[in-house]
Amino acid sequence: MDNKKVPGVKLSALIALLLTGSSVTLGGGSAAEQDSWIAMAAATAGGVLLAWFYSKVLRLHPGKNIFDIFIDVLGNGCGKAVCWLYVIYAVYIGSRIFALYNNFIRIVNLDKTPVAGIMLVSVPLVAGLVKCGLKNVGSCAKFLFTVVILMTGSTLVFGLPFMNPGNLKPILGTGVGTVAGASLAYLTLPMGETVLALSFFGEVDQKESPFRILSLGIVFGGGILTAVLLRNLLLLGAPTCDLFVFASYGAAGIISVGDFITRISVFIGIELTLTAIAKLSVYTYAAAVGVSKALGLKKFLQPAAPCCALMGALSLTLYQNIQTEVLFEKYVSLIGIPFQFLIPLIVLIVGKIRFGKKKKGAAKKAAPAAGTEASPEESPEEPAF
Repeated sequence: MDNKKVPGVKLSALIALLLTGSSVTLGGGSAAEQDSWIAMAAATAGGVLLAWFYSKVLRLHPGKNIFDIFIDVLGNGCGKAVCWLYVIYAVYIGSRIFALYNNFIRIVNLDKTPVAGIMLVSVPLVAGLVKCGLKNVGSCAKFLFTVVILMTGSTLVFGLPFMNPGNLKPILGTGVGTVAGASLAYLTLPMGETVLALSFFGEVDQKESPFRILSLGIVFGGGILTAVLLRNLLLLGAPTCDLFVFASYGAAGIISVGDFITRISVFIGIELTLTAIAKLSVYTYAAAVGVSKALGLKKFLQPAAPCCALMGALSLTLYQNIQTEVLFEKYVSLIGIPFQFLIPLIVLIVGKIRFGKKKKGAAKKAAPAAGTEASPEESPEEPAF
């Protein structure tokens, strides 16, 4: 790993972009309908608990990333097998974003654009960014996150005259159970994708708090998504949001400021491009680190280009159309559960048992030694007769 440690604030910005990603463009409702924003806010709170859970896993071996921890806790064979599973997961999720990115460009604006042309531009861009190192990716993310906040904020401000508060009524009208179910779905996708960001922590100073880095990224990312859902619901209403594949684009399309500022929807396209680059960079980085750990490569970013190219190639055959991709999203949440919750929980339990015993054994060995050193001072020797 690079000796130059990456500041935590840059990683928090990168995690925030990871969470917003494609969601900031889709921005449609869920089963919770007009209460979707409440479900997202609750999922953000749950995401903070998830950050605490992940930080406990990272604390098993401070200064190491999640792939190193897999190998240390589960052993060489089993640990490397788990690394390969996470590589497959990262490649699959990354291919979904490539497919969504291609479909957005072709459906919304440039319908004649060849997919191969998009891949020839986007794959080298993402792979090159990742090979520049995590510190450079984090620096780009910090800047891009500021741009995303400004663009999202501008659509909220300019859209105020067109918003109808009645679109949010009745609050909790879909029922607490429905809102809770939608919140759990948001917790797995996108909040649970934070698990891939655990690959960063081999390049983070041990003085930095993993919980602080993860929780800040989740709070900022979840805050943006909550604001986006509120904006779309206030502008379009839940029934209309469900009619759009890209609800954010449709919502921004009705915003205008007289004849001076129109076509605000172009901001949505820019947001997708910026967040997609950051999101794909995280997936490519995680896949590259996982492959290097599984194969024992010294240059851990060497597989970045092949992993990114594999994502791009897989995206071409993954779905028949955009509608299939959107409908399959609920199954993606189920696919992510073992990677986001079950495997980290097993690693945490096994790690606590294994390393807890070692610490207790070391403490028992240290105790007699300490007692032996202290005995001449604490108790006088018995007189010899």
